[in-house]
Amino acid sequence: MIYVPVYDTLGEPAMIHIMNQTGLRTIFVDKTENVLTLLKLARRVPTLERIILTKRLPEDKKHKVMRKACRKRIQIFTYQQLLEIGQLKPVAHH
Repeated sequence: MIYVPVYDTLGEPAMIHIMNQTGLRTIFVDKTENVLTLLKLARRVPTLERIILTKRLPEDKKHKVMRKACRKRIQIFTYQQLLEIGQLKPVAHH
């Protein structure tokens, strides 16, 4: 796993460039607004497969975000969901 910072303050062209140069498939974000931005950029970042949100989606935005993600074939998980998935599928340490 390689960590690559993608700051929204760099602007969308820089975000797209960074994600495409790294072949980014999974990204962690902390705000719902960033999820929406990534979904907007998704067709220009063909490697993007999943977004992990470190917080819960607000109920008033959840349906909209999940619908957009489904249309773009991008999985969205909360960090808590990711932990639960990991507990169900443990992997031996090397």
